[in-house]
Amino acid sequence: MTHISVDKALSKAKSHFKNGEIKEARKFCLLVLNVFPKNTRAQNLLTSLEVSKVPQKIKADLVAYYNSSDFKMVIDISKKFIEQNPGDCFVWNICGLANLNLGRINEALENLKIAVSLNKTNYEYFNNLGVASEKLKDWESSITFYKKALELQPNYFQAYYNMGNVFLASGQLEQAIIAFKKVIAIEPNYVEAYNNLANILQEQGKLENAITIYKKAIVINPNLSNIYNNLGNALQKLFKFNDSIEFYKKALALNPNFYQSLNNLGNSFKHKGMIASAKEMYQKALSVKPDYVEAHNNLGVLFQEQGNFEEAIVSYKKAIFYNSNFCEALNNLGIIYSIKGCFKESINFFEKALLINPNYESARLQKLHQLSHICDWKEIRKDYQLIQDLGIKKQSVSPWLILSLDDNPYRHLVRSQKYSKSKFNQNSKKFDIKSIKSERIIRLGYFGADFYNHATMYLMSRIFSLHNRKKFEVYVYSYGNNKNDIMRQKLISNVDVFDDVSQMSDRDIAYLARQDKIDIAIDLKGYTQNTRSGIFSYRAAPVQINYLGYPGTMGTSFIDYIIADNIIVPEMFRECYSEKIIFMPYSYQPNDNKRKISTKQITRLEMGLPEDSFVFCSFNNLYKITSQEFDIWMRIMKKIEGSVLWLLKSNKWGEENLKKEAQNRGVEPSRLIFAEKISQ
Repeated sequence: MTHISVDKALSKAKSHFKNGEIKEARKFCLLVLNVFPKNTRAQNLLTSLEVSKVPQKIKADLVAYYNSSDFKMVIDISKKFIEQNPGDCFVWNICGLANLNLGRINEALENLKIAVSLNKTNYEYFNNLGVASEKLKDWESSITFYKKALELQPNYFQAYYNMGNVFLASGQLEQAIIAFKKVIAIEPNYVEAYNNLANILQEQGKLENAITIYKKAIVINPNLSNIYNNLGNALQKLFKFNDSIEFYKKALALNPNFYQSLNNLGNSFKHKGMIASAKEMYQKALSVKPDYVEAHNNLGVLFQEQGNFEEAIVSYKKAIFYNSNFCEALNNLGIIYSIKGCFKESINFFEKALLINPNYESARLQKLHQLSHICDWKEIRKDYQLIQDLGIKKQSVSPWLILSLDDNPYRHLVRSQKYSKSKFNQNSKKFDIKSIKSERIIRLGYFGADFYNHATMYLMSRIFSLHNRKKFEVYVYSYGNNKNDIMRQKLISNVDVFDDVSQMSDRDIAYLARQDKIDIAIDLKGYTQNTRSGIFSYRAAPVQINYLGYPGTMGTSFIDYIIADNIIVPEMFRECYSEKIIFMPYSYQPNDNKRKISTKQITRLEMGLPEDSFVFCSFNNLYKITSQEFDIWMRIMKKIEGSVLWLLKSNKWGEENLKKEAQNRGVEPSRLIFAEKISQ
């Protein structure tokens, strides 16, 4: 022992043992035990050597065939030898490993259990049993075997690594973290343990910690494409898209056919508004793997956001063709059909998604919202108890969709905070407001999608012309459809600058506003349909205000104020807003007092209304009507004989359901009259 360390002696012994060189292995074990008689590693290995009865030539052949992946030959030789020598643990073990590699898990378990019964001191045999049990998802047995291996060899890092994988697969993340950290402590260069540890931290939302560990793994081995990809994913979640693109490209330099990285690179390009590049990456991913459902779905989202619904539907249906249980594509199909006004088809897709994953909260909320559009309150009541928890305890959901389903402002704040955190970068660089020269004219920027013949414009129209031009310059940034109607032309004539930014990314719109030196940015959409809230996450202006379109809280750090009144935000609910509240003295809602009123005499007969009846009316969208309001309305109508309820015509299912609900409450369905929309 004067010329060789204990570790080296035992390493040589193991090497000889694995090569079937029993005599040489025994020599090194005895060399250690002569100096250190209580060395357990040498004792265990020597026990294994004494049990082995396989001739050196057969053992060498078995090892050679196993190393060359000729597992069938290993099994054939093993079986022949076992017939004559059933008590040899080495042969049972290698036969079990061969069966394991061929996917014959039950046969492997049987072989490995016999090996362990013949030699209860070999930690590698117990580890192999753990691997076989893991293949059968028998997590409990697998952990037991790995722990036994570690009792025999406390520094056996492979068992810790395998055990970490079992904890990870079974959802025991904290235990998995402990196991992977043990691996790293014993074997600091085990790069797979770093990667798995970082993956868990990323899943837990500890992104900065995960990034640090991925980078350590890259230092150890800079040639593993999956680690660059995983690092890119963590950076993407932090909205660091330039950095994520860099690492996806490094992954692809190592593996040009890494379809996951191609898809992820497409996502980063899309976030940066590089739509053509994103589309190219998704298509490249599909050229490598035509059945890659995530890329089909992402391509569908891209088409959908461009308003190309038919191509989006094709992409979503391809994803479902390759994986009928792919909930996200089913959900997205439901959304498209809802936009097209096909409410029944839409609900059907959401229900399919929920059959596969009952915890898919976005699909459940979408389903409830579409049921609201058709006033199917009976179906809504089935999920009534779930509504208050949607978007709070599990996944984030659209605050806009649930606004008409839940009246609790405290829950709306939590939902909005959760939603904004998942969707937008909350750490955009703020302006140094003190550096802005106060003596210059203030530049206001209005952002929205509805600068045309739309309700928002009918409310806002006069405001644009009433700004004091000695104090303010008015810029408008339109990211909606280019509907060049009278209302848009009137708006353009009343503002200083009108920009159609519909083809620009959120980031580029924000940077354009910065170049324009906008002082106050006013978001007219909030979380309503066709919103582009991401613009404000990049800080389009030093002061950013939510106004008019969405009277709820945005729950973000980048919206500074909301314009409201004491009706919209009662004093008791002010703490339910993340924004500071600018209170208007009477009403937050503007109206155009110069708007022309038609001089045409419209008769009741033209509107389909009875001549001598009292007319109640509500021209809200049908989804805003709940059974509670309807109960009150029907009670009033029963007291006022012959009265009618005039509602906005929306969809045939909603009308049918409302008539049924009226009849159920003792009101003749014909007393509900639905108004057609008429041109201005």
